[in-house]
Order: sequence, then structure tokens, then C-alpha cells
Amino acid sequence: LTIISSTFTESSALRGAFWPKLEELSVAFGDGEYAPVPASLDDVRAVVRELPPTVKRLGLRNLPFTDALIPWLATSPVLERLTHLDLSW
Repeated sequence: LTIISSTFTESSALRGAFWPKLEELSVAFGDGEYAPVPASLDDVRAVVRELPPTVKRLGLRNLPFTDALIPWLATSPVLERLTHLDLSW
């Protein structure tokens, strides 16, 4: 599943979804240039914490706060089960 959004307002819907076979999730979003409420670091943390256990490949792309996310990701239990992590800009 790939989601491309300028604000990532879909975070609550994504967190509440039930995908028992989802293996890859890639989310690309921007800094709010096209809308006034960009995604926050807390939004992304919530999505990562609630990833289905089947997700092995994760993309969190085009984040304006990737540097702030990395220390948290480094200690997240989710990181241990991923085979691929994309934090590209």
C-alpha cells in the first residue's frame, strides 16, 4: 500500500484499518505547503506503533522531521521485524 499526501490527514484512518496480510506500507507526504495542517511527528509515531505485525517493508518518505524521528525509530520494537526501511526525501 502506498499513500501520497501533502498533509497525511489520513493517519487516523490508517491506524484504524485492519489488513491482516499487509506486508509493505509506504507513506509519502510533505510539509503542509498545500494545506494548513501537516502531519506531525506524533502522527507518524502512532502509525508506526500500530503497524500490523505482517508489515516487513516500511517507507516514511518526504518527512520534514525525519531527523527527529530517527532516534525514536532506532529504539522502536517495530525496527526489529522490518527487512526494509525507506526514509528518503
